[in-house]
Amino acid sequence: MNLTEALIQTCVTQGISHDVAESALMADDRFAIKCLFDELTHVEYGHSLVDKIVLYLMRKLDSEDRLFEFADLLVQTKSNHLPKLAEMLICHGPMERAVPIVRTMIHADEHNQADQKSIARTFLEAVYHYSTDALRDENLAVRIEAVRYFRDQQNDENVIDALENEASEVRSIAAWYMGQRKVYQSVYRLCIRLGQEADVEVLRGLIWSVGVLKASCAKPYLEGLQDHESEDIRSDVQQALQHLSYFP
Repeated sequence: MNLTEALIQTCVTQGISHDVAESALMADDRFAIKCLFDELTHVEYGHSLVDKIVLYLMRKLDSEDRLFEFADLLVQTKSNHLPKLAEMLICHGPMERAVPIVRTMIHADEHNQADQKSIARTFLEAVYHYSTDALRDENLAVRIEAVRYFRDQQNDENVIDALENEASEVRSIAAWYMGQRKVYQSVYRLCIRLGQEADVEVLRGLIWSVGVLKASCAKPYLEGLQDHESEDIRSDVQQALQHLSYFP
């Protein structure tokens, strides 16, 4: 019994019609593949079997046209092999075909953060080559991976720029980084953000960082936050003010 026959037999034991399984796995029938994936969502070990079938189809669809022909069906499965599929699409195809599909994969896999992170990192590398343009990508996951990459590379200048990002998740990573890395050249930008920031988590990162950096120029901004509605912010402000003894 070869792999195709074994997968068909496994599908049948899970209550899938033999004709559907055979059409999907032997004839590569699109409608049958969709039906197979739909039916497997209702069986006990369906997700594990979906993973095996997705990997099988990825290996079988070895040409560019065939891979792209079935990519939309594979994306909808939420398989654990989606990161590998993203790599294959980008490597095989022209970017104008691959990029929209991989963007869909990033959106579709929001329930699986590990896979989403992996796909976004692949996108960051292949599409942006780790440039700062990624911080303006339409996908939040790509922007988050970009600022994480710059953080891990200790690229202070790029992370400072991320303080102005429209996404609070990106700004938060940047804000905490400044104190963690003791990025003294960020003090002016931190102070400006203190006067503008509305997100509590970002604000906490900014307050903590100016305290660690002992940035005395932040004092008037901090004093303006002493009556903030958030108890955490009020507490953080008091701690930061105790650290402000000099401006490095």
